Amino acid sequence: MLRTYIQSDEREWERLLPALELAYNTTSHSSTELSPFEVMIGENPLTAAHLDIVGAVAPTLTPPMTKLFRQLCDRAQSHILKAKWQQKYYADTKRRAVEYAVGDKLVPHRPRPPALVSSAADAAWPPIHDAAEIPTAEYEVDYIMDQRGSGDAAQYLVKWRGAPEDHATWEPAHHLTGCPALLRAWRRRQRRRLQVRNNLGPPEA
Repeated sequence: MLRTYIQSDEREWERLLPALELAYNTTSHSSTELSPFEVMIGENPLTAAHLDIVGAVAPTLTPPMTKLFRQLCDRAQSHILKAKWQQKYYADTKRRAVEYAVGDKLVPHRPRPPALVSSAADAAWPPIHDAAEIPTAEYEVDYIMDQRGSGDAAQYLVKWRGAPEDHATWEPAHHLTGCPALLRAWRRRQRRRLQVRNNLGPPEA
């Protein structure tokens, strides 16, 4: 914005800054539809450019100064509007007017495209949580305390290193890929216990 504003007078750009600042603060912005002054104090203040009364302090200098200030403000506002429309133009070149329906498959760079869950907005989809890029804390297994279930449904009561036994948790086998030796040893012990129990047979009456 400043570059386009001072193109015609680059040598005195510092002198033009007050008029540019005033024009910026009294021009409505697309995001709020209000000027910064209207947001802060509720209205745009009056300036010398709005007044037709010429002051009596320096009657020989006031008219040309007022005229120059009005010209600078008008020029600054025109450049602000020009810059605003240029930004909108370049933004619209990459924007597509697309409407989605419930059930449409969307592919925002993730392995499995999520289904649209609502049509409340023109482009509504659930937030993306790419867990593959989030580092996760790893805990070391101390030993296995117990087992429930069998086969693929088996779960193991895991005592974590550095944590007391009352903080042990039930975990499926695919959560224990970091300790295959412990898991194999536990399964061997369980098989031996089962063999011993089968060899002993049922107790005599």
